[in-house]
Amino acid sequence: MTNLRIAFGALGALFGCAAALPAQSVLRQTLPINFETREGNTAFLNPWGVTTTPMWHFVYDTTNFVYQQPIRITKVSWRPDRTIGGTYQGTTYPAVELVLGSSRNDWANGTYDPAYANNYSGDEVTFFNGPLTIQGGAGGAAPNQFDLSIANPTGGFVYDPSQGRDLFVQLRIPTAPTQALWSMDAHTGGGIRASRYGRNSSATSTTWNVSSAEAAPILEIEFLPATGLIADFSATPTVGASPLNVQFTDRSATSGFAVSAWAWDFNGDSVIDSNLQNPSFIYSVPGSYNVSLTVTESGLGQAQRTKANYIVVDPIPVASFGTSANRGAAPLTVSFRDTSTNNPVSWTWDFDGDNVVDSTVQNPTHVYGTPGSYNITLRATNIGGTGSVTKSNHVIVTAPTNNTRSAEILHFSMNESRGNVSANAASTPLAPASATWSMSGWQADPGRLRFKGNEPGAGCVKFMPFRANGPVLSTGWPTDLEGSYTVMWWQRLATGADPSTIRTYAFGSGVAGVGLFGAHIGSVAGNSMLLEGSPFGDVQGSQDLITNLGGVWVHVALVVDDANGLARWYADGVPDTGPKPFTPGTNRILEGSSFLIGSRAGTTSGTYTAFFEMDDFRLYGRALTTAEIVAAGVAEAPTATPYGADCAGPAGAPRLSSNTAPFVPNPNFALELTNAEAGRPALMVIGLFQRDLVPGIVPLPFPLPFLGANCGLETTLEVQVSAVTSGTGSFSIASPLPGGPSVRGRHAYAQVIILGSSGAVTKGLDVSFQ
Repeated sequence: MTNLRIAFGALGALFGCAAALPAQSVLRQTLPINFETREGNTAFLNPWGVTTTPMWHFVYDTTNFVYQQPIRITKVSWRPDRTIGGTYQGTTYPAVELVLGSSRNDWANGTYDPAYANNYSGDEVTFFNGPLTIQGGAGGAAPNQFDLSIANPTGGFVYDPSQGRDLFVQLRIPTAPTQALWSMDAHTGGGIRASRYGRNSSATSTTWNVSSAEAAPILEIEFLPATGLIADFSATPTVGASPLNVQFTDRSATSGFAVSAWAWDFNGDSVIDSNLQNPSFIYSVPGSYNVSLTVTESGLGQAQRTKANYIVVDPIPVASFGTSANRGAAPLTVSFRDTSTNNPVSWTWDFDGDNVVDSTVQNPTHVYGTPGSYNITLRATNIGGTGSVTKSNHVIVTAPTNNTRSAEILHFSMNESRGNVSANAASTPLAPASATWSMSGWQADPGRLRFKGNEPGAGCVKFMPFRANGPVLSTGWPTDLEGSYTVMWWQRLATGADPSTIRTYAFGSGVAGVGLFGAHIGSVAGNSMLLEGSPFGDVQGSQDLITNLGGVWVHVALVVDDANGLARWYADGVPDTGPKPFTPGTNRILEGSSFLIGSRAGTTSGTYTAFFEMDDFRLYGRALTTAEIVAAGVAEAPTATPYGADCAGPAGAPRLSSNTAPFVPNPNFALELTNAEAGRPALMVIGLFQRDLVPGIVPLPFPLPFLGANCGLETTLEVQVSAVTSGTGSFSIASPLPGGPSVRGRHAYAQVIILGSSGAVTKGLDVSFQ
């Protein structure tokens, strides 16, 4: 057969025919597999986003390859992460070395050696070595293009995944570029069966010091069959309503002569439906169809490719939905938005998991009046059938509350003047009632009357340039964000501080070295905020929060609207012009580790307070409107928040609260005691300060051992009111609140001491008038 092929070639040359090897259709795929139209969930600065001399070793398991036969890789390409929204400059790398090879070790067994050379199997090839010029480009709708390409100038690298040896891609940049380019799109976890190993600043190193299993950049390779024939095809469209007219396109490739014959089976019945190279076919009956293509090449024989369930006609709906809110106090109004695909024509909703249909409206609203955790089921139907989805414990409703003006999950006004515990003023008990700072002495004075306590030197989190590892507030709330949410805070960049080169996290969570969720500024985020680790990818802000803003308070907010599939940053109430779209009903962050404010798990430097002061941090369980965000930035919310420690009596721990939020003026405001011993004398004390009972001499809390070992006085004693508890162990003391600027932004601190059969003391109550 070899001599016959030579003879045909000689005859072609003699008669001037194009009998030489024809131009081949280039095949492409991503590593890891199936990221052609899907963005990765993370980004790597190295090697293209730094001006260092890195050495990296990327490994891709054999299961990532579409074709389990020898292929000749001719080009390797990277793409910018989605954080690039506008244009970017190109640059020239004086020296780049790319080596491809198959590894003697196996990713699946976790047997990779820290010495690069110990992983080589002997077939490694220097794919490229020399200067590399990268042209500028433009970002856009994610995912971006594979704009950074390295082509082999000779014959490429022959790789055979069927032999069971992983592919490694080794990249060295021995001479640092003068300009960093961009961070690579990458993915971590999710069974991608790929890893990265390397050093950030030593292109001559023989071993790595960075190891990330199940984490790798997303590459695109271009290739041809090394020997033999590959049958391949594409189709447009692959899903739709009947009658569905589908155009098929042959993408086959061969290492020999051109393909000479095609045989198509469009519906999996083993009957040939067409012998054209690029045919079309009309599907009239609902269903899922296997499609097969068999191609023939004169010297190599035949190859076949079958794609199972490739064409879907009148597909059953894929049921999905989003919600306007899914956490709050009763009565909680939730708007549901159907986001099902495949054109359903009818819907049934079960809002409470009792298997009773509650609505047949496409986008209904439901009011939850009873506290509880509710399963939601949607069934969507069309001509093809019915699809359903159930979200367990999706709506969480707590008991009714008088604290209607606070955020639902986390609300920290940062007004404490002592200790390392901050009270959570949230309107629901979804998260713990207090959070702990990693160190004491975190307080600073924000210099704004409606954003501080009564005492000087407190009211916000201070700028601490020499404490890069803190302070960090651990909320104790295991991060669980499903559906819509809004997070907001105030920040003030320290004059002269420059966070541009360090990832400075405002909040986040996760397990050290694994967790991804968080928002930062600086480094790859530039001068605007960047949310990373969400199910729909990064959300890059467009507003500059650093330039010329030293010493200026700026209100920052992020709204994730799961019902409508939009995420957007705000600065001082002004929304970004370009919101991040995503598939509605798909937001779910469940990390199980404590939500942190001022850092993210695994971050050992560059905490927020190394560059910024922070104040009034809130996390809502719903998507706020622009008007609500503007209103929230005017002042801290009127809150009545328990703080400090209580001391239980015979009836348990007594509780002091307010009958409504302490907005002013409020003629009906009252302080209420509950859960105390019945018929006992009590003393309510009201003070203006919470740091020193006697300035400089007697600090608070002041111990009251005659009432119990853990009892203490939490406030000063400007006002005392005596009362007797009722038969239910309660009382209410009317405290009408006047209006006027002298009252707004001020605090009062209240506490009740019960002189019962055994003493009892409530927690202090921080009443913030707004």
